[in-house]
Amino acid sequence: MKNTLDPLHAAIRERLEKIPFEAVFEGFHPFPFALYDEDTVRLEHEEFPRDDRFRGNTAIRYDDGHLAIWHVDESTRSLSVDRLTSKIVHEMFHAHQMSVGEQRFANEIVAIDYPYDELNLSAKHEENRLLCELLDDFDVSLVDEIRAIRGFRKREFPEAFLYETRVETYEGMAVYAEMKALESLNRREFQQSLADMKKSLSAPESLFPVRTINNTSGAAIMLAFDKERWMHSVGRETRTLSDLVFAPYPDRGEFRAVRPEVQKRVHQFHEKNKATIVACLETAKNHDKGPFRIIGFDPLNTLKHGEHIFFRHFVMLEKDGERRAITSPSVARTDESMNILEIHYQ
Repeated sequence: MKNTLDPLHAAIRERLEKIPFEAVFEGFHPFPFALYDEDTVRLEHEEFPRDDRFRGNTAIRYDDGHLAIWHVDESTRSLSVDRLTSKIVHEMFHAHQMSVGEQRFANEIVAIDYPYDELNLSAKHEENRLLCELLDDFDVSLVDEIRAIRGFRKREFPEAFLYETRVETYEGMAVYAEMKALESLNRREFQQSLADMKKSLSAPESLFPVRTINNTSGAAIMLAFDKERWMHSVGRETRTLSDLVFAPYPDRGEFRAVRPEVQKRVHQFHEKNKATIVACLETAKNHDKGPFRIIGFDPLNTLKHGEHIFFRHFVMLEKDGERRAITSPSVARTDESMNILEIHYQ
């Protein structure tokens, strides 16, 4: 094990010393981090068997502080050490947000029922396309166009807009920290990452599912605008990045141009979700009746069609004060309040 995690942990620590954390974001500083695999957790001065605290790539409360954690798997091993270090910085920024009491979290339960509406997503795609142009050439007229479209969507799709702009803020700031860390370590890889960001913003397929593209658009806002527009005190500020940069939004303005390429993908998305749910129900071996309350799930691997929700990896449920986790693919039937009436799983 020491031949895998120890040298990698040391190489990342060496690179972290080269990153000007305070220049990335005021008040930001390095946090402890851990690498782990299926069996072992490695910190700088400690190694111990992996336990249930170590799941995914994130930031967790650890002892009396916060810890950035990263799962070393095959996909990790395909990254350069510079790129991996920048991703550790991403999770360190989440540790920073946690440590100062950040409150601008998105309600992921709302996202399960996100309106994959042709008009909403056509407008959002146009926003992202304009934001991509803004990264290439800052133009006030582009800013005004984005403001107008965001004003329209805030009025017509308020819950979706609030969800998106909170993801842009919480996750987008971490992606920005990741990008700036990479820029200080490896300019070539930073330029490639920036090119990938622009490609993603321009592609209508990046809207499905919608959560990840908000990480990208949030970071793009920060990269496009001067720090004076978005710099703020994390933990005290309640406004989203979008509100800091684009508000006040126009009270009037319409967007009625449904994009054919978006319309096509909306239909395909709904059909694919339906097929996934039907296939899971056909192969499910277990069936439990609720009502259950959803208290945890992976938003990047959860989808909904009609009254059914599909959880690809896991869902944490609560009933009568008791909690349980289902860690296999499952499909739940829900009511209008997102309570689970019954769940089928492998």
